[in-house]
Amino acid sequence: VSASSANPTSRRIGEAGIAPSELARRLAVARRTATLYVDILVRQGWAERRAHPADRRMVLASLTPAGIDLLRDTGDAYRKRLSA
Repeated sequence: VSASSANPTSRRIGEAGIAPSELARRLAVARRTATLYVDILVRQGWAERRAHPADRRMVLASLTPAGIDLLRDTGDAYRKRLSA
């Protein structure tokens, strides 16, 4: 199972990752705020950063397997709570 097929949200991010500017746009927050979110996720081991393959000045963030598991588990718990 690939990262993108494990969860609909991770499919929206894509296996290649997402630039902080795009994450900020999607979350409707400032780029600095999106960068802080990524910092927290990286510190927790739920995301990683890597250079963009075509533009080394650009950084992409992607979920780690632990991040995908967390996202899936959180979504499952949320759905269960809504259906209770």
